[in-house]
Amino acid sequence: MTATTENTTNKQQQAERNLAAFHDRLREAYGGEPVEAKGRVCIDRLKRYHCLRNPSMGLRHECLPPDADHASLWSVNGRPVAFVSQPYAGWLDEPVERRETVRTKISLDYHTVTDDHGRGAALRWAEDNGFDLHLSDASWYRPGETILAVYTLREGE
Repeated sequence: MTATTENTTNKQQQAERNLAAFHDRLREAYGGEPVEAKGRVCIDRLKRYHCLRNPSMGLRHECLPPDADHASLWSVNGRPVAFVSQPYAGWLDEPVERRETVRTKISLDYHTVTDDHGRGAALRWAEDNGFDLHLSDASWYRPGETILAVYTLREGE
């Protein structure tokens, strides 16, 4: 096996482990089997179960948070519970404080978004729109090159 083939195999295995761990966290937090939601990938589906975007009606609505890339929506028991983005890690300039997130049902050791360099805009957007933002290096899209950004509905919203 060549070094390139071995590296590709290792990344594929890491991606599978990261996705399985994400499924486990959703299963534990929401008590059901997580599936990638069908239909429009829109973060507001976490609040309303449907997307308000309808260009023919002239509604102005952004379906994606800042820096969303490789986005997906995840449901448990038919209810959307998590919006996932896996942007390339460059938008997260170091340093990033690492601590447990306390305002979420998904208890993980996520990065906390703390400053005004890209991640500050994402955090402000999440706070202004009733979401919690949780960041981790456990992405399954190109592990090691992307980060995992999980938006969940803030408790009580």
